[in-house]
Amino acid sequence: MAETSGFFQAQWDESLLNPITQEYSGWWDRSYDSEEFRKYFGQFIKNGVFGTPTNQLKVIAGTGLNVIVSEGWAMINGAYYHNDAPKTLTVRANTGSGYRYDSVMLRYSEEDRQITAVCLDNVSNPTRNDNIYDLKLATITLAPGTSSISDSNITDTRTKKTVCGMVTGVLEVETTEDLFLQFE
Repeated sequence: MAETSGFFQAQWDESLLNPITQEYSGWWDRSYDSEEFRKYFGQFIKNGVFGTPTNQLKVIAGTGLNVIVSEGWAMINGAYYHNDAPKTLTVRANTGSGYRYDSVMLRYSEEDRQITAVCLDNVSNPTRNDNIYDLKLATITLAPGTSSISDSNITDTRTKKTVCGMVTGVLEVETTEDLFLQFE
């Protein structure tokens, strides 16, 4: 078992192999990659939407079949997401004969190396596997033939811990009992 520590300022070392020139002309003595930062931040900033202010990444009705994801921050698996302007997502029309329930998700994709807000047709549960991790921001209820979405068609799921949740720190205390258990 090896010990690791970080993050420390890298220093130039003339004795190290330069990976570009393949010569011993010097290189930095330390290097860190994004996975190390995500593992570190994931230890004390848990997945979810930041709770202050409370309207971060809230989904509201736009015009027609559009919804808007408001500005805000979130964390997924140690990686951050920041939306600095309202983002419009188009919801596909419900051409079926029954109600359809779409989901607005923040989607972390290891393959794409990004987190983006997406609207998924007829998807209720977030995907969570080695490549994709979703935070469900809202459910949109669409009646057959709906031509516009109102706020009454949108159910906010940001505070539901099982599908999204709020960002918490290392010491998450919900009850006094939890606090005492951590002391023991």
